[in-house]
Amino acid sequence: LPGMMAGADAGSIQAQSGLGGPPPLPQLDKARSLFDAHAPNELPELRRLYLRLALQFHPDKRPEEERTSATELFQAIAAVYEELWEKLNPQQDRQRSAPRVKSPVAAAAELGDLAELRRLLEASPFAAAEP
Repeated sequence: LPGMMAGADAGSIQAQSGLGGPPPLPQLDKARSLFDAHAPNELPELRRLYLRLALQFHPDKRPEEERTSATELFQAIAAVYEELWEKLNPQQDRQRSAPRVKSPVAAAAELGDLAELRRLLEASPFAAAEP
């Protein structure tokens, strides 16, 4: 999978050239490089990498002045994750889409990162009620 994102096929998210599809995500190359650096080749490994990236780059964890850029990167990370999920997922499981992260608290909980989970909940106790 190293370099897998660089050679994405015509149906990929990068091929959205404005011909009927949404515009390309502005930080797609940066998101791809984050995944390429770790080259996940199995779904559980891909999921854990996505959770770590989501936890690290979630817009809610960024200062207000960085939120727009952080949101663009977070959306690109999710798009690359879904593209890789499709490539790694066996044909018979294609009905099941790539599960997304709803919040930093959810990502920390799924990763079992108790220190980060504690820090997030201390900073915002009501975050535990978020999906």
